[in-house]
Amino acid sequence: MKYIDSMELTLIGKEIVVKQINFRDSICKPCQELYDNGYIDTTKPMLLGNVLGSVRFSNYLPEEEVGKIIMRLRQYYDVSFAEATYYVDKQCFYFNFVENNSAIVRVFPLQDYYKLDPKGKMPTYEFGIIYINEENKFQMQDINSAFDFMPDKTNDSVVYMKEPTPIPIGVKPVKYDEENAE
Repeated sequence: MKYIDSMELTLIGKEIVVKQINFRDSICKPCQELYDNGYIDTTKPMLLGNVLGSVRFSNYLPEEEVGKIIMRLRQYYDVSFAEATYYVDKQCFYFNFVENNSAIVRVFPLQDYYKLDPKGKMPTYEFGIIYINEENKFQMQDINSAFDFMPDKTNDSVVYMKEPTPIPIGVKPVKYDEENAE
Protein backbone atom coordinates (compact mmCIF):
# COMPACT_ATOMS: atom_id res chain seq x y z
CA MET A 1 0.00 0.00 0.00
CA LYS A 2 3.01 2.34 0.03
CA TYR A 3 2.43 3.16 -3.67
CA ILE A 4 -1.28 3.93 -3.28
CA ASP A 5 -2.46 7.36 -2.21
CA SER A 6 -6.17 6.56 -1.93
CA MET A 7 -8.86 4.17 -3.18
CA GLU A 8 -12.48 4.71 -4.04
CA LEU A 9 -14.80 1.82 -3.16
CA THR A 10 -18.44 1.27 -4.08
CA LEU A 11 -21.03 -1.11 -2.75
CA ILE A 12 -22.76 -3.15 -5.46
CA GLY A 13 -25.37 -5.39 -3.87
CA LYS A 14 -23.51 -7.13 -1.06
CA GLU A 15 -20.05 -6.80 -2.63
CA ILE A 16 -17.51 -4.02 -2.18
CA VAL A 17 -15.91 -3.19 -5.53
CA VAL A 18 -12.86 -1.01 -6.21
CA LYS A 19 -13.99 1.94 -8.31
CA GLN A 20 -10.65 3.73 -8.67
CA ILE A 21 -7.10 3.46 -7.33
CA ASN A 22 -5.16 6.73 -7.00
CA PHE A 23 -1.42 6.10 -7.04
CA ARG A 24 1.08 8.48 -5.48
CA ASP A 25 2.55 11.18 -7.68
CA SER A 26 6.07 9.95 -6.89
CA ILE A 27 5.19 6.76 -8.79
CA CYS A 28 2.90 8.11 -11.53
CA LYS A 29 4.90 11.12 -12.72
CA PRO A 30 8.18 9.30 -13.48
CA CYS A 31 6.29 6.51 -15.27
CA GLN A 32 4.29 9.03 -17.29
CA GLU A 33 7.48 10.91 -18.23
CA LEU A 34 9.11 7.67 -19.40
CA TYR A 35 6.01 6.85 -21.46
CA ASP A 36 5.79 10.37 -22.92
CA ASN A 37 9.48 10.28 -23.90
CA GLY A 38 9.05 6.97 -25.73
CA TYR A 39 10.89 4.71 -23.29
CA ILE A 40 7.85 2.61 -22.35
CA ASP A 41 5.94 0.87 -25.13
CA THR A 42 2.47 -0.60 -25.05
CA THR A 43 1.54 -3.97 -26.51
CA LYS A 44 -1.60 -4.08 -28.64
CA PRO A 45 -3.32 -7.11 -30.18
CA MET A 46 -3.25 -7.07 -33.98
CA LEU A 47 -4.56 -9.29 -36.75
CA LEU A 48 -1.81 -9.93 -39.32
CA GLY A 49 -3.25 -11.91 -42.18
CA ASN A 50 -4.94 -14.87 -40.50
CA VAL A 51 -2.84 -14.77 -37.34
CA LEU A 52 -3.70 -12.87 -34.17
CA GLY A 53 -0.59 -11.54 -32.46
CA SER A 54 0.61 -8.59 -30.45
CA VAL A 55 2.70 -5.65 -31.62
CA ARG A 56 4.72 -3.11 -29.62
CA PHE A 57 3.49 0.46 -30.11
CA SER A 58 5.67 3.43 -29.18
CA ASN A 59 4.94 7.09 -28.73
CA TYR A 60 6.06 9.66 -31.27
CA LEU A 61 9.81 10.15 -31.50
CA PRO A 62 11.57 12.73 -33.68
CA GLU A 63 13.09 11.41 -36.91
CA GLU A 64 16.66 11.67 -35.61
CA GLU A 65 15.77 9.51 -32.58
CA VAL A 66 14.15 6.90 -34.82
CA GLY A 67 17.28 6.96 -36.98
CA LYS A 68 19.46 6.28 -33.94
CA ILE A 69 17.26 3.36 -32.89
CA ILE A 70 17.39 1.85 -36.39
CA MET A 71 21.16 2.26 -36.64
CA ARG A 72 21.64 0.70 -33.20
CA LEU A 73 19.45 -2.29 -34.18
CA ARG A 74 21.26 -2.66 -37.51
CA GLN A 75 24.45 -3.46 -35.64
CA TYR A 76 22.84 -6.70 -34.48
CA TYR A 77 19.87 -7.45 -36.78
CA ASP A 78 18.79 -7.18 -40.40
CA VAL A 79 16.41 -4.27 -39.70
CA SER A 80 14.14 -2.65 -42.27
CA PHE A 81 11.69 0.25 -42.18
CA ALA A 82 8.27 0.66 -43.79
CA GLU A 83 5.49 3.23 -43.61
CA ALA A 84 1.87 2.34 -42.94
CA THR A 85 -1.45 4.17 -43.06
CA TYR A 86 -4.05 3.42 -40.40
CA TYR A 87 -7.66 3.94 -41.52
CA VAL A 88 -9.85 4.77 -38.53
CA ASP A 89 -13.19 3.89 -40.16
CA LYS A 90 -11.95 0.43 -41.25
CA GLN A 91 -9.75 0.00 -38.15
CA CYS A 92 -6.96 -1.48 -40.25
CA PHE A 93 -3.41 -0.77 -41.37
CA TYR A 94 -2.44 -0.64 -45.00
CA PHE A 95 1.20 -1.14 -45.89
CA ASN A 96 3.31 -3.04 -48.41
CA PHE A 97 4.71 -5.62 -46.03
CA VAL A 98 6.20 -8.64 -47.74
CA GLU A 99 4.86 -11.82 -46.18
CA ASN A 100 8.16 -13.65 -45.99
CA ASN A 101 9.72 -14.56 -42.69
CA SER A 102 9.74 -10.95 -41.45
CA ALA A 103 8.66 -9.99 -37.95
CA ILE A 104 7.44 -6.56 -36.81
CA VAL A 105 9.56 -5.18 -33.97
CA ARG A 106 7.90 -1.84 -33.28
CA VAL A 107 5.18 0.46 -34.63
CA PHE A 108 5.29 4.20 -33.97
CA PRO A 109 3.48 7.34 -35.21
CA LEU A 110 5.34 9.47 -37.76
CA GLN A 111 3.82 12.67 -36.35
CA ASP A 112 2.94 13.80 -32.85
CA TYR A 113 -0.80 13.10 -33.05
CA TYR A 114 -1.34 13.98 -29.38
CA LYS A 115 -0.60 17.59 -30.37
CA LEU A 116 -2.00 17.55 -33.93
CA ASP A 117 -5.22 15.68 -33.15
CA PRO A 118 -5.85 15.56 -29.39
CA LYS A 119 -9.47 14.40 -29.83
CA GLY A 120 -8.61 11.61 -32.29
CA LYS A 121 -10.85 12.82 -35.13
CA MET A 122 -8.48 12.37 -38.11
CA PRO A 123 -9.58 9.78 -40.71
CA THR A 124 -6.06 8.37 -41.23
CA TYR A 125 -2.79 8.23 -39.31
CA GLU A 126 0.70 7.58 -40.65
CA PHE A 127 2.90 5.08 -38.79
CA GLY A 128 6.43 3.79 -39.17
CA ILE A 129 7.16 0.09 -38.83
CA ILE A 130 10.51 -1.40 -37.90
CA TYR A 131 10.82 -5.08 -38.79
CA ILE A 132 13.51 -7.75 -39.05
CA ASN A 133 14.02 -10.59 -41.46
CA GLU A 134 13.56 -13.82 -39.48
CA GLU A 135 16.12 -15.61 -41.66
CA ASN A 136 18.89 -13.49 -40.09
CA LYS A 137 17.78 -13.18 -36.49
CA PHE A 138 21.11 -12.21 -34.92
CA GLN A 139 24.04 -10.99 -36.99
CA MET A 140 26.71 -10.31 -34.40
CA GLN A 141 29.71 -12.63 -34.61
CA ASP A 142 31.16 -12.14 -31.12
CA ILE A 143 28.22 -12.15 -28.69
CA ASN A 144 30.45 -12.02 -25.58
CA SER A 145 31.73 -8.52 -26.41
CA ALA A 146 28.30 -7.14 -27.39
CA PHE A 147 27.95 -4.88 -24.35
CA ASP A 148 31.61 -4.12 -23.62
CA PHE A 149 31.53 -0.85 -25.55
CA MET A 150 29.14 1.80 -26.78
CA PRO A 151 28.55 1.91 -30.54
CA ASP A 152 30.11 4.59 -32.68
CA LYS A 153 27.90 7.70 -32.76
CA THR A 154 29.28 9.00 -36.05
CA ASN A 155 26.88 6.98 -38.22
CA ASP A 156 23.44 7.66 -36.79
CA SER A 157 21.52 8.95 -39.79
CA VAL A 158 18.98 7.04 -41.84
CA VAL A 159 17.74 8.01 -45.29
CA TYR A 160 14.14 7.01 -45.94
CA MET A 161 13.23 6.39 -49.55
CA LYS A 162 10.66 4.46 -51.54
CA GLU A 163 13.09 2.97 -54.07
CA PRO A 164 16.63 1.98 -53.05
CA THR A 165 19.39 3.80 -54.89
CA PRO A 166 22.83 2.19 -55.27
CA ILE A 167 25.53 4.24 -53.59
CA PRO A 168 29.15 3.89 -54.79
CA ILE A 169 31.62 3.35 -51.98
CA GLY A 170 34.95 5.10 -52.40
CA VAL A 171 38.11 3.45 -51.09
CA LYS A 172 40.80 5.67 -49.65
CA PRO A 173 44.26 4.77 -51.01
CA VAL A 174 46.83 3.63 -48.47
CA LYS A 175 50.56 4.16 -48.91
CA TYR A 176 52.33 0.87 -49.64
CA ASP A 177 55.24 0.10 -47.32
CA GLU A 178 57.59 -2.68 -48.54
CA GLU A 179 59.19 -3.16 -45.11
CA ASN A 180 55.91 -4.16 -43.44
CA ALA A 181 54.59 -6.22 -46.37
CA GLU A 182 54.55 -9.98 -45.80
